Amino acid sequence: MTAVIGLGLAMTPSAQAEEQPPAQSSAEGRAMAEPDGLLHVWEHPFAGAGGAHCTWAGKANNWGVCKNKGSDIWNNGKPEAHDDVWLHWDVNNTGAFVCIGRGTSWSNLTRQDPPPANAQRITFWANTGAGSGQPIADNVASSEWGSC
Repeated sequence: MTAVIGLGLAMTPSAQAEEQPPAQSSAEGRAMAEPDGLLHVWEHPFAGAGGAHCTWAGKANNWGVCKNKGSDIWNNGKPEAHDDVWLHWDVNNTGAFVCIGRGTSWSNLTRQDPPPANAQRITFWANTGAGSGQPIADNVASSEWGSC
């Protein structure tokens, strides 16, 4: 199911229990994938089956079914002037933020400190609002395209 919300915003949530194509589930596949102009978010690490998968082509004021559930985030944006994505702690692109560059994949996000082997503990940038310093795993509510 694809819902179009506002101008330039497409969200495609799914909760299918099928495996993701190799281009989406492995770091190697993502590195070689053609840019599709989308921010991809999966509920489970490594595009794991059984969880939500959402995509956005533009500003997303509320991540809906993926809000505070992202354990795998991939910016597969196209090379353009604003091809990075600002991830926000609260809805309507408010609160703390961090930026994920085009082509970057954070495929195994965790809240644990220190992170287990092969996991990534990425936090919202300091002094950027409510949620500053908190881990982004299962903690992002909205996003917008821009430049880091």
